Amino acid sequence: MQEPIQIVGCTEVVDNWGRQEKYTEQETYGLLINPDEWTDDQTFWGPNDERYFIDDLIGKRVKCGPIEFTVQED
Repeated sequence: MQEPIQIVGCTEVVDNWGRQEKYTEQETYGLLINPDEWTDDQTFWGPNDERYFIDDLIGKRVKCGPIEFTVQED
């Protein structure tokens, strides 16, 4: 079995000037389990500065903090 993708946080572009909001690991977990909160402006990142968009994570095993799960669409 393939190792899960580790996600440690998320940033989201929140306005037309490129201002970003950073999410904690716990907030990121909340985003990943709630498809209604997904946007194309979110970038999820791993511990070694890996970058993922939600489309990269759908259907994949992910570990966010101590919790391991599969990212699922509605």
